[in-house]
Amino acid sequence: MLALGIPRSTIYEWRARGLLHDLHVGVYAWGHSAVSWHGRCVAALLLGGEGAAISHAAAAVLHGLMAPRPTLDVISSHRRKGDGTLRVHRGSLAAYEITEREGIRVTTVERTLFDLADPRLVTEAIARRLTTLPSLTDFMDRKRGVPGARRFARALGLPQYRSKFERDFHRWLRCRGFPEPGVNKKVGRRTFDFIWFDQGLIVETDGPHHRTPQQVADDARATAHAARHGFRVLRVPEERFERRQAQVERELWTALQAD
Repeated sequence: MLALGIPRSTIYEWRARGLLHDLHVGVYAWGHSAVSWHGRCVAALLLGGEGAAISHAAAAVLHGLMAPRPTLDVISSHRRKGDGTLRVHRGSLAAYEITEREGIRVTTVERTLFDLADPRLVTEAIARRLTTLPSLTDFMDRKRGVPGARRFARALGLPQYRSKFERDFHRWLRCRGFPEPGVNKKVGRRTFDFIWFDQGLIVETDGPHHRTPQQVADDARATAHAARHGFRVLRVPEERFERRQAQVERELWTALQAD
């Protein structure tokens, strides 16, 4: 209003007369305070500033996954202070994380589910065809290493990988038609990369750090630990894996089919 040339004294007068009603700091409703839920979303975006988007539970409402709640959420890259009816989440959003619903900027279904990390909402969104598990998995891949990524992976029911090679190797197993293993599960007190419990087989995907004397010794202890629990261990080094895929495939099928 100041930028439009309206004097500050006039603004004060309008507020005193009940023409302007405070919604948030610097954001007003004209004429009355009975603002609709969608109107409150617009007010939240005004407070959030350029680039802001409705997010979290409020975004789930706009996507039809939840009923409206008293408090709204907005993600903003600016320093903004929320209040009793608005939570401001500080952060920036990539273009692929923003869409528009009913004329309101809002986080995409995938980003909304990432922020909430609720398995029930994930199931509901997929059932309503608002997204797909492959789309959510692709979004998860973009967010690896970001705070909240592990929580989101758990909500999707995805394995908790400890390295990129683990993830790539798991995809390789699926492409080759191998039985689905347990990923990063425990045998005794140790956690192993891939475990076929029924076949008593463990595969450990070894990165370059496994060449150090300390790691070589620990790998030997892990193999002995697995053997005490009735498991064989097959180690697959990351180095030269691309050239050894056919050999690894033969060895793994042989190990899985062994009595």
